[in-house]
Amino acid sequence: MSARAQAVIDRLLATGASRIALFAHAHFLHCFAAQWATGSPALGTHLALDTAAVSVLGFERDVRVILKWNHQQ
Repeated sequence: MSARAQAVIDRLLATGASRIALFAHAHFLHCFAAQWATGSPALGTHLALDTAAVSVLGFERDVRVILKWNHQQ
């Protein structure tokens, strides 16, 4: 799953877009966020994610970060 998450990250970064919406099941999103922030899926085990929650990944300077996680509106 880590390789799949990294492939998606690489493809999204290659678009040059500043905003992208991604919808997926929670297990993949845990892995994806961890891969985004750390380069490893291990952190994903520690990220709770509710149904229909909004999370935002982005950059702090040039470092990939999790800006919001599991936000409920």
